[in-house]
Amino acid sequence: MSWCRRALARGGLVATAHTLHHTLKLGRDELETLRLPVDLLDRFPRWKEGSRAGFLPPPRFATLDPAGAALPLGPIRLQLTESSGAARLVLPLLRGLEVALDPGTPI
Repeated sequence: MSWCRRALARGGLVATAHTLHHTLKLGRDELETLRLPVDLLDRFPRWKEGSRAGFLPPPRFATLDPAGAALPLGPIRLQLTESSGAARLVLPLLRGLEVALDPGTPI
């Protein structure tokens, strides 16, 4: 299954699912057997076309307490593996997050 993890890291969920569906005629159940996150894939109504258009974010069940905004966030620790391929996507996001956070919140 390492080929599947590599495909997801390189191409993304929609591209990988679309390729497997188009090339091997795999359906949702087969993709789930391959351990693709089909619950997330269901949020992309046009994945069979290879399109991420129309993404439907999941409903929010939790909300932030406004009183919590007055408390400092504290240190944030994240661990990324180089082999996952996520580092190249996450690091630019963290740089932007660091600019938006209070100076006392180290990452």
